[in-house]
Amino acid sequence: MALGKRYEIYFPLEYNPDENGNRRPIEKEKLAQTQKELWEEFRGVTIAPESEHQALKGFWLDESDQLFMDTVLPAIVYVTDINKADHFFRQAITIYKERFQQKEIFILSWIVERIE
Repeated sequence: MALGKRYEIYFPLEYNPDENGNRRPIEKEKLAQTQKELWEEFRGVTIAPESEHQALKGFWLDESDQLFMDTVLPAIVYVTDINKADHFFRQAITIYKERFQQKEIFILSWIVERIE
């Protein structure tokens, strides 16, 4: 039994709407850069689904009750050095918000047991 932590990071495929409500696609290079950074930091990352046409749709209300709809690609990372990973993601969330020009980036984590 190996205990670790699983992180799910939901990366947007579009920038937040402009003043006219229009959204632009996020450049593939930004997503590729982020995937490379996760790989380099943790030596493993799963990006799912592969096709942007199969991306997940998320709906959420901000603090002013404005409805947002995001199309996202989740990235999954499994780690055994939990303190290092927690520190990394606490710093990375600020970078991701700026890089993808988002109000929020949704990152979840939980303790998991790896079956061996």
